[in-house]
Amino acid sequence: MRAKLDVTTIALAAMPVRFGPTPQLLNRSPVRRSFSEGGTPQLLLRMPGTWRCFTSLRYDPVVFPRPHCLFPQCRAPQAIVTPGLRPTVNPVSSHGMHRDHHRWYSHRLNRDMGVAVYGNYGAPLLAFPTSMGDEFEQEGQGMIRTLSPYIDQGRIRIFCINGVQSDSFSNKGAHPFHRSWMQAQYDDYVASEVFPFIDSQCQTPGIGIATLGASLGAYHAANTLFKHPDHVKRCYALSGVYDMRDSMDGMYDDNFYFNNPVDYMANQSDPWFLHQYASCDIRLVTGCGPWENSGPTYRMSEILRNRGIAHHLDDWGPEGGHEWPYWHHQMWEYVGAPY
Repeated sequence: MRAKLDVTTIALAAMPVRFGPTPQLLNRSPVRRSFSEGGTPQLLLRMPGTWRCFTSLRYDPVVFPRPHCLFPQCRAPQAIVTPGLRPTVNPVSSHGMHRDHHRWYSHRLNRDMGVAVYGNYGAPLLAFPTSMGDEFEQEGQGMIRTLSPYIDQGRIRIFCINGVQSDSFSNKGAHPFHRSWMQAQYDDYVASEVFPFIDSQCQTPGIGIATLGASLGAYHAANTLFKHPDHVKRCYALSGVYDMRDSMDGMYDDNFYFNNPVDYMANQSDPWFLHQYASCDIRLVTGCGPWENSGPTYRMSEILRNRGIAHHLDDWGPEGGHEWPYWHHQMWEYVGAPY
């Protein structure tokens, strides 16, 4: 049975997928255009009846110039769906998936903080919520369902945590220095409480962790890797913002500086950090789809390029929108590659 599914209604939109025990991409034959000075490096994905363009490059920023986004208009391909599978069902599609929830009191944050865990084993992926989201957001928005085949196969194990945005940068009723202090405490909570929890759950002290976040969550995903590259070895920062000055009412302190990536990374020269970054997989993801502003991502990429820090700048063009269906599709692609 064939059905045409709009990107706003299915998590795996804009890419032909065969649903079944193991979803597989259909008719995918990537062709990477050779790079030349002043050109546009592109990865062209051959689809039934159309070409998809996806700018993706891992580069030494000292060598390659800043890319630009130029995409043709492409019509949406079709998805082949097996009978009985509907895109709008329980967010956790596998009834056999291990799902657990843990909660403890954090003295650093003076509150109970929860962690939702999906999967029994696999490479740990730490997921941050968007603004005002919590540890159940990834499930409620369908991301767990999208990635469930990888979870069921034991390729990844997802740890979703709560945020404190309402008491940090979004707390307009608090003094700006309290906001930045709260963000510093949150970073300490992640490093001193969540990391050890993941280590214990995976029974591997110091296991490499990947971070995931979209929108404000992308800020946390990238900030956590930039500050703890010995423990966080990969990040997926989708549609992010990396300068939080607008949340500080013109004020500035050390807590803010060391949690504002465009500032402290612009001055990063510590040999230990630079050595650790060399072994990290940093993905900054954007596009020119609905509601997306690619400016912050390109700016963050430029800063890393100027420091000689290798990273991926992924511009999905019109498939890079600022909404969950676009992030679902991106993560389906990303997780399927290295895990």
